Amino acid sequence: MLPDYYDISRTIRINRSLDETFSYTSNLNNWEQWLPTSDSNIKYNVQDLQITWSSPQSGKSSYRIDSITINKRLDFVKNLNIPKDPPVKQYMLFDFDGASTYISWHQYDSLSYPFERWMNLIMKGKIKKQFELGLINLQKVLEAQPPKPKTHVKYQFITTREIKVYIIRDSVETMDNISEKLEQGYSEIERFLSKNNIPISAPPMNINVKYDNKSGKYVFEVAMAVDSFAVKPEGRIKTRVLPSTEALLAAHWGHYNFVNQLYKNANDKIDSAGYKTLGYSWEQYVNDPNEVQKDKIETHVYIPIIKKKP
Repeated sequence: MLPDYYDISRTIRINRSLDETFSYTSNLNNWEQWLPTSDSNIKYNVQDLQITWSSPQSGKSSYRIDSITINKRLDFVKNLNIPKDPPVKQYMLFDFDGASTYISWHQYDSLSYPFERWMNLIMKGKIKKQFELGLINLQKVLEAQPPKPKTHVKYQFITTREIKVYIIRDSVETMDNISEKLEQGYSEIERFLSKNNIPISAPPMNINVKYDNKSGKYVFEVAMAVDSFAVKPEGRIKTRVLPSTEALLAAHWGHYNFVNQLYKNANDKIDSAGYKTLGYSWEQYVNDPNEVQKDKIETHVYIPIIKKKP
């Protein structure tokens, strides 16, 4: 009897960490580097959670990510843009054995009788071959990259103290020049504090105000903590008081590139604990990345929270 359901899969071992592998694979901007194709004329376009590709030879197709479970699973749909041909459901599973990451790529669906069940017998070999080629490409790309510095994160629910800060609000259209903007802001506040003999009471901070996922615009406040507002601010410099609040503290050791993953994990922990965020957060840069090894860079992320209403 021909089966009424199928789940075709292929698995590969990649000699990279789980965080590294999942972060790369879940970013659609990387997919054109490993998707299996022999068509050199394909053009790719990524928008939000969908990647579309087209060429005179291959026509137009797309993948759309439907669900992301951090470091565990990606669910996505392939659309071949063939009339009356339904979208194809696929997913990837990620597992780590302590040394390497395993990715299993699956395609699954129910099969109507008799045509789809007979076609499954014909097509499953081709699908397996595509999966094998794609996973081998992914393995080559990831293992050709230099290993990322090791990171470590410790999460803790705390109550913050009230913090007085001198701030400068600024923004960037893309994250490419964020470091330059931060340095300008810190230098400006440090000169003001030094001129007025106001001691800094904590490491430099950056308050996250707003990030637009579509445009990439990021609004932030560089901040320096003080014991009191001894002198009235001037120019771009303002004052702000961060109230005492419940928060999730994520203490991060390692390269700053991994902090984006930290936020995703932190939000999952906040939600599962029955809290929601208050819409802002701040980072504190405990040591100077130019003076310590990359795996010793210490960043504290504070995310204010409140209990969800029953």
